[in-house]
Amino acid sequence: MQDCDSSGIDQRFQVRRLELLDKRKGFIELLQQLTVCDSVTDKDFEDRFKELSSLGDDHVIAVIEDEQSGMIVATGSVFIEKKFIRNCGKVAHIEDVVVDANTRGKQLGKKIVGFLTDHACSTGCYKVILDCNVDNKTFYEKCGFKQKEVQMIFEILINLHKGMKHMDICPTQIHKETEHPSKGFIKLNIDVVLDPLLLKFGVRVALRDDFDWVIGSFVVSLSLTPQSHVAKVLAMRQGLLMSI
Repeated sequence: MQDCDSSGIDQRFQVRRLELLDKRKGFIELLQQLTVCDSVTDKDFEDRFKELSSLGDDHVIAVIEDEQSGMIVATGSVFIEKKFIRNCGKVAHIEDVVVDANTRGKQLGKKIVGFLTDHACSTGCYKVILDCNVDNKTFYEKCGFKQKEVQMIFEILINLHKGMKHMDICPTQIHKETEHPSKGFIKLNIDVVLDPLLLKFGVRVALRDDFDWVIGSFVVSLSLTPQSHVAKVLAMRQGLLMSI
């Protein structure tokens, strides 16, 4: 990242807390550069904003607005976990740090992380923790973090499309074969379990042709709306290139 000592640059990119009007300034679109994030209605955004705002300093979403374009170009959040251990201590968790692809190289990510860690210190947390992918490890080390222990995850993916009617669907199995332009022949064995609230896909993928058998698995949420590309996006995030 480039140094950002110019006072003009500093004034152009100020860190502040999320505001309700930031939805119109590209906040949701910025999150879509980080992970799967469906469009959010104005009402849902306002309801979630009020819910998080009611938590005060226990949940803070920071943003950087480009004063020239009026768009949100960086964001990150921190929430405070209150414990019984360490004399009823508190731990801060940093999440959802992302900088707009067109505004990188100005140390905006470092400004966001610094704002969030300063907030954690001011609220009396005894440590700040976060999860990141391997590619971002060096960045967070430059922000003062160090690698420690191992993250484990149990994923629970619920239906994100509200208003879905009750469906009596028994577990079933789907077998599909398709040809990938670069990977050759792909066989998909998909075990599907559907629930009115919890939609779970267990997918086993085998690549064959001039390659050895490669088995991969992942869990995706089923979309029963026109946004059926969600499954493909999540599959690609796991490094499994296929056609669904």
